[in-house]
Order: sequence, then C-alpha cells, then structure tokens
Amino acid sequence: MDLVTGGAGFVGSALARRLLELGRKVRIFDINRSHYVPEGAEFMQGDMRDYERVREAVKGVEVVYHLAFVQAFSKRPENEKWEMNYGGTENFLKASCEEGVERFVHTSTIEVYNAFPPFPCTEEWRTDEPFGWYGRHKKACEELCWRYHFKHNLPLTMLRLPTICGKGYYVRIDLLRAFDWILANRPILWIGGKQYKGDFIWIEDCIDGYLLLGKKKEAIGEVFNISCSEPNTSLEIIEALLQTAGNTHKIRFVPPQIAWPIIKFATRVNILDMPVEQLRYLMADYSYSIDKAKKLLGYNPKMNARQAAVELLKGYMEDREFVKKKAKNY
Repeated sequence: MDLVTGGAGFVGSALARRLLELGRKVRIFDINRSHYVPEGAEFMQGDMRDYERVREAVKGVEVVYHLAFVQAFSKRPENEKWEMNYGGTENFLKASCEEGVERFVHTSTIEVYNAFPPFPCTEEWRTDEPFGWYGRHKKACEELCWRYHFKHNLPLTMLRLPTICGKGYYVRIDLLRAFDWILANRPILWIGGKQYKGDFIWIEDCIDGYLLLGKKKEAIGEVFNISCSEPNTSLEIIEALLQTAGNTHKIRFVPPQIAWPIIKFATRVNILDMPVEQLRYLMADYSYSIDKAKKLLGYNPKMNARQAAVELLKGYMEDREFVKKKAKNY
C-alpha cells in the first residue's frame, strides 16, 4: 500500500489517482476531504500534528509520498504553519521509521535555492539562503529528512518542484486573478526590456517524477529537480495564454524604469496580492536542470513551460469557481 499525505489536494489527488490506475492500493491522509479524492482510495482524515493519528496512517504502508504542507500563500499564523510543516513532517518521518516503511518520498521546492541561481540551476547549487518563509520551511524539512535517512536508515529521496500546472491549482491567487483579467478580454501590459526565462511543470510530468522516485533504487539518498522539458520567456508564456483564452488584445510594453516602481508599490499596499519577494521571479532567469533526473531515473517530461502554463489556464477555466473560493479562503 502507498500513502499520499495531502492527498485531497491538487497534486496529491493526481498522484493518488495515477497510483490507483497502476493497480496500487492507496491511502490518503489529509486534514479535510475534497471532491478531488479519487474513487477507490482509502481516505483518512487527520491533522499531521497528531502523532498517533499519523502513525495509524503509516501502518502497513510500503511507500510514503509526503506532500502535506501549508502552501506559500496561506494566511495561517506563522507559528501554526511551522508546527504543521516541520512538526508534521517529523511525525511522518518518525512513524515511517517505526513502521518499517520501504521508501519515503519527500516533496521540496525550488524555493530552497538562493536568490538568482545559475541558469539552469542544478541540485548542487547552494541552499543556505532559501527564498521566503515557504523556502525556509522546506529547507528545514530537507535537513530533517536527511537526519532520519542517515541517523535512522530511513530509505529516503526527495524532489524539488517549480509551479505545478493543471486542473485544481489554487496556490497563487495573484496568478488566478491574472487569468481572470485575460479571460475578460482586457488589454495586457507587460514589462519591456529583456525577457527572462522560467519554469512551469505540467501536473502529469510532475506525477511521472514522483513515481520514478517511488520505485527506482537509484533515487534513494538523492534529491532531484523535477521540472519541464525546457523553459520559456514570460512573453512566450503570456502570448500562449492570450491565444488559449481568445484574448484579442496585443501586448503593450511598459518601460522597466516605470513598471518596476509601480509593481513594487502595488505589492506593498496590497493592491497586488502577492509577497514583494515573489517579484524576484520576474527579474532573472529561473530554470532548473533536470539532467540528474534524466540520467539516474529516466525522467522525460512531455511539456515545456509554455505548454504547462496553457494547461494551467485550461484547468482553471474548467473549475474556476471552486478554485477561486479555495484560493481566497486558504
């Protein structure tokens, strides 16, 4: 049996669904049930801060896919986020050791890398200054995972992911609002000057990565960037989104020296609902090498960043009201 923590969420439910299709028995552990929970999965409701409940969830499990985590744009208090993220992760690690789990697959993020990494960024790049509170929590959990791997011999591997695209994505409300603007056929302004490249990953490519980490012996004791087939510029991505949405406007460019001060001010006064530090991703190339995953695991993503972003918009169009409500209240 496989356990998917956070399995009622966007990525976790997709992973659970694929595991079921492969004939695996699947148990989902999550704090709340959603309509994304696939039929055929065993659902266990619980708070990952409750160790006894966590250990009950791990009993009889061969592989733990640990996705449960408070997401980057959550409005929860800082201490509550830490208790759930760090404390909950340690509970699953400890229970996995005590129950003899055969493999623990931990979900991390590209936000553990320092500001302005090399292009493309490999797994060896420094992580001593992770980005934002979310990156700091993920970095701390990475260190915790390695402690259980080396000190307690837990067979462990982990993947670092960029933004994951597909039906059910709700994490960045600013991105969803941008989609609403595009879908309303409103004019589009963008920052002139150099166009930087970045990564998005299609949900099915992401799930392929999880499955490889869950079964390949070469994955144990390693961390992998799991991303798209190739990056695209912001302009290439926006143009593809406009075409998908049927937006008839051409992109109008604003000089960088005018655009950046306005954008930074809008984030500080909450006109633009996103952390100021998120602007960093618009100011440099952010792409992540998947050469290691290709070589050791045979990872072969099907979509580039532009195609993945289009899938994100299509999924939002299909499930718009539910996703907006979840993003607003998260």
